Amino acid sequence: MMTKMFQTALVLLCATVLSGPSLAQGQETLARLQKEPVTLFDLGMKSLRRLALDATANMAAKPGMGPSSSVRYKHAAGIIEIEFNLKTENANSIEQLRQQCLEIRRKTILKVFRIGLSDYTSQLSVNERIRRRIGGQFAHEPLGSMTETQALGEQLGQITYFAVNLTTATEPAISVSCRALATDSMAK
Repeated sequence: MMTKMFQTALVLLCATVLSGPSLAQGQETLARLQKEPVTLFDLGMKSLRRLALDATANMAAKPGMGPSSSVRYKHAAGIIEIEFNLKTENANSIEQLRQQCLEIRRKTILKVFRIGLSDYTSQLSVNERIRRRIGGQFAHEPLGSMTETQALGEQLGQITYFAVNLTTATEPAISVSCRALATDSMAK
């Protein structure tokens, strides 16, 4: 009986000693994070990344041909770039591959910005809806005034690029890229 109690006490003592420093470090980390300021830029970029990851996860892909995405701010150029990398079956020509790239880009923009999922009382172009979605990612919560969000979307729409890099799956691989402003969803 004493041996069982001793073993239990020893296990509890070891758990307390071993978890002490990591628990203290965890508390320090939490305290530091709670004091760290977050900007609307930080939140907007994180939101764009989440939208891109969600779209990536919903893309149908054959095994080994899975898409990937990234969202980054290019400080030197002063632009935001949303980029998707995909593999595809062989194309008969580079022009066919380019047309496929443009169509994937158009469809992916609609997925990322969830165009077609909201009813608007006024008729808006796809590009205007994209600008509003971009502005909404960087706006205050609850969503600021519509005028503020629209103005923000207009400004960010001028520096937010959307690229698709499409590569054939077989060797020798052929790659094409189609890149334009995200608000130019129908770019050729």
